[in-house]
Amino acid sequence: MSILFQVVFSFFYAFLPVWIQIIFFLSIPAVVFSLYLSYVLNRFRAASFVFLTALFIHYLLTFYFLSQGPRINLGAGCMLGVLGICSSVLLGRRWGLFFTFFAVLLGASEVYLSSNGMISNTFSTLVRNKEVFNLLSILQPGIIVNVLSFHFYHVLTNEEKDKKELKFRLEKIIDNSIQSIVLVDKQKRILYADSKTKKMVFENLGLDINEGDLAESFVIQSDIHSFNQHIDRAFLGEKAILERKIVLSKNNVKWYMVMYAPIFDSYGKIDTVQFSLIDISEQKNIQDELEKAEQRWKYALNSSQDGVWDWSVKDGKAYFSKMWKGMLGYEESEIEDSFGEWEKLVHPDDKQRSFEEILKHVKNQTENYVLEHRLLQKNGSYKWILARGKIIERDEFENPIRFIGTHTDIDPIKRTEEDLKAAQAKSEQAAEAKSQFLSTISHEIRTPLNAVIGFSNLLQREGNIAQDSEYLQNIQTSAGHLLSLVNNVLDISKIESGKVEFEKREFDLEKLIDENLAMLSLRAKEKAIELRRGYVPSLQYSIIGDPLRLTQVLNNLIGNAVKFTDKGFVNIDIIVLSDTEKSIELKFLIKDTGTGIAKSKLDSVFESFAQANTDIARRYGGTGLGLTISKLLVNLQGGEIGVDSKIHEGSTFYFNLVFPKGKLLRKADFNKVEEKEVPLTGLRVLVAEDNLFNTKVLTRFLEIWNVSYQVAENGSIALELLTQNQFDLVLMDLHMPVMDGYEATAKIRESGNLIYVIALTASGNFNSKNEMKEKGFDDYSIKPINTKELYKKLKEVRLKVLPIA
Repeated sequence: MSILFQVVFSFFYAFLPVWIQIIFFLSIPAVVFSLYLSYVLNRFRAASFVFLTALFIHYLLTFYFLSQGPRINLGAGCMLGVLGICSSVLLGRRWGLFFTFFAVLLGASEVYLSSNGMISNTFSTLVRNKEVFNLLSILQPGIIVNVLSFHFYHVLTNEEKDKKELKFRLEKIIDNSIQSIVLVDKQKRILYADSKTKKMVFENLGLDINEGDLAESFVIQSDIHSFNQHIDRAFLGEKAILERKIVLSKNNVKWYMVMYAPIFDSYGKIDTVQFSLIDISEQKNIQDELEKAEQRWKYALNSSQDGVWDWSVKDGKAYFSKMWKGMLGYEESEIEDSFGEWEKLVHPDDKQRSFEEILKHVKNQTENYVLEHRLLQKNGSYKWILARGKIIERDEFENPIRFIGTHTDIDPIKRTEEDLKAAQAKSEQAAEAKSQFLSTISHEIRTPLNAVIGFSNLLQREGNIAQDSEYLQNIQTSAGHLLSLVNNVLDISKIESGKVEFEKREFDLEKLIDENLAMLSLRAKEKAIELRRGYVPSLQYSIIGDPLRLTQVLNNLIGNAVKFTDKGFVNIDIIVLSDTEKSIELKFLIKDTGTGIAKSKLDSVFESFAQANTDIARRYGGTGLGLTISKLLVNLQGGEIGVDSKIHEGSTFYFNLVFPKGKLLRKADFNKVEEKEVPLTGLRVLVAEDNLFNTKVLTRFLEIWNVSYQVAENGSIALELLTQNQFDLVLMDLHMPVMDGYEATAKIRESGNLIYVIALTASGNFNSKNEMKEKGFDDYSIKPINTKELYKKLKEVRLKVLPIA
């Protein structure tokens, strides 16, 4: 209807006088001004008002001058110019230029035609009768009005949409916030309540909250006065934020952060108050627990003897408790509360390690900070302190903010540790020196002993004179005694280092006892004392154990009894304590009628290097290791050893051991004849030995056994001979010049040669068979060489090469 009215109105507008159209033209600036308000200043409501006012005046004047006579339409050109301006704004520069050019052209032609009378009269008549010109006069006001009307309608519609979108977004923002928001007017009625508020009121009070309800209807009775008071103050422009504890029931207590804030309108007046709630119950509960924990922590620290420190890392400030300072002898006012003060107190030797431990914890490399360090006391000395702590607060970049911990006085503990370490180091040095000495002296003693015993065996085999035989027997006895002493020294060292292994093999108990008595019978005969074989059970089966270690214990105990007995007898008895199907427990008793032991000395006789008194040591000699070794060997096998004695009446040493039972013994086993030596013809042996006497002894026995051999003075020569000749066995001395036996054997194994190698050692280097195998040896013999054992080993190798017929 608006468009139809404008078309009809524009038809009459075309016939108005020119001066009246010019008056209408004056409304065009108002239209332009409205566009400026709309586009530049975004004042859409003001622009719409100006535009509609100008349009109203335009219509009013049009109807007023509707009866005027027709004139040439000079206003059409001007209105077309206005259309050009509007087109430039709405449609773009090209359309604006087009309509502006068309308006200028039309105005210029009309001025020209009006100046020429004849042409003007003719043109005027022509123009008034031209339908195109009249059509332009009719349509141009309608175009302007419709274009501008559409623009302002579109602007107002978008403005309304923006308002709705803004309202929707604001509601979502409020719903997503942690606050519960209520808007209250001056009558204290609810203008708005968000969804969180409605849900909270319903859950806690069972009520539905709606716009228009009285706000205090949803407030706890005890808080109504405070609520009204803060609302009134908010309407006066006062903002308040406070914490409120609300008791809904006995078991339902809530804490809220409450805010009363005035809301101003565009004129600066307060017409609404924002009432907001934030549930802080969880935070308050955590805070309460932290306060209780801190209180408990303070009570605990006050009752303990630990000092407390609290370091603010960023500014370097620190707190040191009274106990912390008192631990170092300072008064509270004598130490500044700063990290730098602690740094001054740290011992110079501990500073780098202290900072390294702090840095590790700062970088999260350690869960807790633990440091033992020394701090300077007031008296000038240093005290050992155990520091323990943890970083409890960091910033968003993981930089430390707060570092707390404790100090504990560990000075007495550290002093004790240092004393123990010093004692241990001293003990280790002594043990190392002792072990080194024993190894060296063993080698030095065993090497000549090997030659003495070897030559005495040869002379005994080949001599024909009885006197020579007696002398040789004495040589062997003395050498055996000396060897026993060396063995005792080595055994005590090996036992103390825990490197003793016990064999598990079958042996005949009666035979072992007889052999022990036979070895000591000559010494007893020399002293004119009786060496008795008392009760020894006649077992029909062998027993399982280590016969060598048992012999060693018996030799020590019987030998001591013989040594300390000048008249009378030495007797050995064996008692069966228990006899089961699988094992037997025996008690060995060695009784003598010797000097006896004082009661005060009984507890120390089994200690290393201990003897009853110095007179006995000078009179009888010995190292005092025999009883110590015996005790250790018995204890290591699960037995017990002891002594009963009276001074000048003799002593009884006893020990008990449990032995597993072996196989039944045949009658022939009781009188077994020792196997005779037979020639080992065909066996080829390489002797690697640098000592001339040892070489002569070994090679002479090899000749007796009909063994072919070659000699190498060191390991390097031995390797050359192995590449040039075929051998079945290598007797390898361990200590040789140029290349020792260890290195030579290692090179033999590296070359892939599996030849049988027997190590010749003077110091008992191997602690177990596994260690011997690891070093590449198949077996070993300890110097002085036991020729019977060596013969058995050579015979075993010979049987593998070529069985003896």
